[in-house]
Amino acid sequence: MHMYKWGGVHYGKDTYINMNVHMIIDPSVNAIVQMGERVAIAPGVVFSALSDPNKSRLLEHFPKIEETIVLEDDVWVGANATILPGVHIGKMSVIGAGCVVTRNVEPGSVIAGVPGKVIRNVPLY
Repeated sequence: MHMYKWGGVHYGKDTYINMNVHMIIDPSVNAIVQMGERVAIAPGVVFSALSDPNKSRLLEHFPKIEETIVLEDDVWVGANATILPGVHIGKMSVIGAGCVVTRNVEPGSVIAGVPGKVIRNVPLY
């Protein structure tokens, strides 16, 4: 877990990051991942804080995206989910397995699908 902190991933107390989690980040442009306390990340999750078409001519039409991803306290991210640049996930939210999160998530939401949509809410404490 200490390798993540060296690479631009910030996480709080009792946060667990499982194996085969991919963090696509660049601290030099503030494209990082910030996690609160008691966050649970299942295997195979992808956090993509930056994205671009590299050297393709598409770069003329689609600019490079470099935005911080934020997960508040008590978030649970299911296996093989993908979180895209600039997404902010509110506290006590659940991201379903295989979900692609393209937009901000309100606190207490359960998100599933591609693209991710709210399927229910959980009570906030």
